[in-house]
Amino acid sequence: LICEHVNSLMILYYLRFFFNDTATTEIYTLSLHDALPISAVFPKFIEALLKGKQPTVFGDGEQSRDFTYIDNCVQANLLAATNDDICGDYFNVGCNGQFTLNETLDILREIIGCDIKAIYQDERAGDIKHSYASIDKLAKFGYEPEVEFKEGVRRTVEYYRKQLGL
Repeated sequence: LICEHVNSLMILYYLRFFFNDTATTEIYTLSLHDALPISAVFPKFIEALLKGKQPTVFGDGEQSRDFTYIDNCVQANLLAATNDDICGDYFNVGCNGQFTLNETLDILREIIGCDIKAIYQDERAGDIKHSYASIDKLAKFGYEPEVEFKEGVRRTVEYYRKQLGL
């Protein structure tokens, strides 16, 4: 998390130095992106549940994240790119809420229509317990997530159903 923040600041300062009219956004846990362990819960949980398998949770499942759907990221970046008052700053992009992995699994089970229990394993070293994106700064410029968490989860499940041919 510190590395992400430092990277954001480096980008911001570079952009300020060479291009005065820029802003950067810090995106919190895209639900469709599975390159990082923090965001890989969606593809792993959804695939397991759709295939009738038990998803694996590291820790007690009470770790929380502010997940957001890709449309919210596009919306925030378009706002940042088209509003001169935003230039020279950085902003968090999220859904404005925290959702535990257990809550996320409950929502996934409801959408998928199953009651498959998770397998809980030991917490992984270095995992962040709670992460929240305060969108207050960006909200002052009109940002409000277009796609709420549960709707984003529903769309993500449909995406994976199609990808997996289920």
